[in-house]
Amino acid sequence: MHETILEHEIRVGSDRQFGLVFAAFFFLLGVYPALKTGPNAGCLAISGLFLLITLVYPRALHPLNVLWHRFGLLLAIFTQPIILGALFFLVLTPIGFLAAWVRGDVLNRKFPTAKPTLWKQRKTPFTAENFKEQF
Repeated sequence: MHETILEHEIRVGSDRQFGLVFAAFFFLLGVYPALKTGPNAGCLAISGLFLLITLVYPRALHPLNVLWHRFGLLLAIFTQPIILGALFFLVLTPIGFLAAWVRGDVLNRKFPTAKPTLWKQRKTPFTAENFKEQF
């Protein structure tokens, strides 16, 4: 599918951070409906469970952490080409068309039929000094 240019190990994050993030996520998910109807008790219970496990024995969350990590890697396989393709076609391609429209033929790719030669006339002739320090 894609050529791997750089091989590096992608490590799973810490179990404690995973638990705290999910506890905060479910807490916010449980509190958000409280603005209109009332708190979501199920999400608050899951949040409390994640927080309790994180504080007491975070290693118990390791299988969920690995599963979540693998899900993220799988999701990246599909979303990365879509996002990069959209970026190319929605941003870079219109910029290229606009630049070609505004500036014309910048690379002189059109073959001039009226000119007898394609050599460019230089204002000053080349000398040996021009080649000593080219850059």
